[in-house]
Amino acid sequence: MSLRIHVPVSSVLLLLLIVGCSSNDKSPGAKGYHTFQRTKINLSNAQDQVDKTLAAMDQFQYSGNLNNQFDQYKAEVRKLEEFNKDANWRAQSMKENMDAYMTNWEREMETLTDPGIKASMAARRDAVRANFAQVSAGADEARGAFEPFLQDHQEIVKAMSINLSRPTLPGLQPAMQRAHVDGKTLKSKISAIQQQLNNIERGLGASGAAGT
Repeated sequence: MSLRIHVPVSSVLLLLLIVGCSSNDKSPGAKGYHTFQRTKINLSNAQDQVDKTLAAMDQFQYSGNLNNQFDQYKAEVRKLEEFNKDANWRAQSMKENMDAYMTNWEREMETLTDPGIKASMAARRDAVRANFAQVSAGADEARGAFEPFLQDHQEIVKAMSINLSRPTLPGLQPAMQRAHVDGKTLKSKISAIQQQLNNIERGLGASGAAGT
């Protein structure tokens, strides 16, 4: 969860069914569905980027061209920073459109006449709201976990930029070990958000019970 710093993953996740696509030929439901799927992909990409960044960092323990290893590592760290920029934009878009999305849902529900269908849609709406509240909380936690992870790598890049040599690496080991710990924490936060999105997609409440 997709998934840079200050508002990183938090935006990628919150991206839920709020923003909607730009094309006008899609119904609100279709827009929400496509946005929802993009959010899941973004979160999966964020998980992958954590792994790729750590793998690039771990190359320093092997022999080889240090300049090439460092260039690859810096490229992966830049991708982390790009996640942050995109996340900032998405988070703002979601906050601006969330209320509008749910209001439209309720307006459309008013046109339903079948009591059973209407009750089912109302239950699903409530399940989405409950899960979204948890996703929002999870987004804050992911954002808090993302910041130290990115900062770990930014500090390593700075140190290696000052003195790119094998003798520099032993002194960076504590920071590298910390990056692995912070990466594990971040991935667990993203996984929790992905579970909430799965609940929404299945029409389950925040507790995992069916929202029907």
